[in-house]
Amino acid sequence: MNHLPEAIDPGVVVLSASLQLLHINHQAISLLKQVQGSTSQADGAPNLTAPLHTHGQDIITAMRQRLVSHDFTPFYCYRAIGEPAHQILLKGFGLPNQRGFPHSRIVILLVPQSR
Repeated sequence: MNHLPEAIDPGVVVLSASLQLLHINHQAISLLKQVQGSTSQADGAPNLTAPLHTHGQDIITAMRQRLVSHDFTPFYCYRAIGEPAHQILLKGFGLPNQRGFPHSRIVILLVPQSR
């Protein structure tokens, strides 16, 4: 039998251009609770942690610049958060929309990094 390490599904967070939480899966909730012991809202979803919010802001800044130049190509930004022994890689995707900034979206994958 081959003993391969068990694959860990990434956490998925979808945000509006105003950083409103549109979707979050259970893995993302679990990972965000590990980082800074995030607090939960009434529906059980964690509030955006500071690093996730900051990463979203960076993506928004880049997205605004792309929209001004009529560049609607999706793009990505990476950032690592958490303690060195338990880091989480944030893979943030900016999805500019031709209809304008309010219709654009941000998708962030949270991928635990094994050490």
